[in-house]
Amino acid sequence: MEYLAHTGGARVQTLLEHLEGTAELAEQFGAAFGSGDFARMTALAHDLGKYSSAFQRRLRGDLGRVDHSTFGA
Repeated sequence: MEYLAHTGGARVQTLLEHLEGTAELAEQFGAAFGSGDFARMTALAHDLGKYSSAFQRRLRGDLGRVDHSTFGA
């Protein structure tokens, strides 16, 4: 199964692409504070919940859309 991070528009981003790209940027930013390795590891873990089957079904449109306006978001 290919896990997704983002859908919509013309591009679909896999979760692996997203996590690796975020980790690379976080490492660069964190290096300025002597924390590049920590920032990289944190970035790799920041979206682990997107591996859940419920989230993947939502991204693929199987669970419908979230009505944010009802809740004031």
